Amino acid sequence: MKRIIGIGNRLVEDDAIGPRVVDLLADRELPEDVDLVEGGLSGLDLLTSFSGCDRIVLVDAVSGYGRPGQTMSIRAEDAAATGEDRYDHAAGLGSLLRAWSCISPGDDVEIRVLGVEAPASDADLEEAATRALRLACDSPRGPAT
Repeated sequence: MKRIIGIGNRLVEDDAIGPRVVDLLADRELPEDVDLVEGGLSGLDLLTSFSGCDRIVLVDAVSGYGRPGQTMSIRAEDAAATGEDRYDHAAGLGSLLRAWSCISPGDDVEIRVLGVEAPASDADLEEAATRALRLACDSPRGPAT
C-alpha cells in the first residue's frame, strides 16, 4: 500500500498546501494501491497512518527552501532534522519523522517528503499533486524527483 498524506492547517492559506493537494488528488482516478489521508494538524497521531504501507509520501508547506510555489523533494532524513521536539498538536514534520524512526527502526516503509514553498498558486498545487502521485507510484527506492 502506498499512502499520500497531506499535512497542514486548512484554515491558514499558507499552511493548507498538504490538505489542498489531497483534495486535488481525490478528484483523480488513483491506482488501487494508493490511498489518501488528510493529515491536517494530527501531529504524532499520524504515526498510525504509517502502518501497513510500503511507501508514504508526506506533502507539506515549507518555508525558506526555494521560490514561492516551488515544489521540491526533501530527503526524509533532512526533514527529520528540522524543528524542535514537540509532543502536542503543533508537533511538526521533523518531530513526526523522528518519532517514527524511534518506534520503527529498520522498518521497510519508504518515506518521501514533498515540500511546497508557500504561498502556492492553483497551478503550483496541481504540479505538487502530480509530483506526489508520481513519488507514490514510481519504482521502489527509485529517484525522488
